[in-house]
Amino acid sequence: MHLLALIILVHLLNFMLGPRWGWALLILYGFIIRQSRWQGFFLPFFAVLISWLAYTLYLDYSNQHLLATKMGVLLNDLPASSLPWVTAIIGALGGGLSGWVGVNFQKLLSL
Repeated sequence: MHLLALIILVHLLNFMLGPRWGWALLILYGFIIRQSRWQGFFLPFFAVLISWLAYTLYLDYSNQHLLATKMGVLLNDLPASSLPWVTAIIGALGGGLSGWVGVNFQKLLSL
């Protein structure tokens, strides 16, 4: 349930605030829901992974893989089909780390 709500929140924040500021508000997730550090990392991780992957696959299919093919050539002949996955995992690491920081910051303030 939390994962679905977080996926929706990530999509809304990315469209309203832009992709750079959407993750910063995931830190507040650690304040709102008290949870373990692992849940604080993996829930935002999977939320950003699913959100980012869906959006990059949509963009990739809408331009017939042209940009992914050109970027793959620049990245040592990376296949165009794996580029959305690579970028989604990098983005998911940022989302997971921001959620983890939020949980740790909340625990630091509750001492």
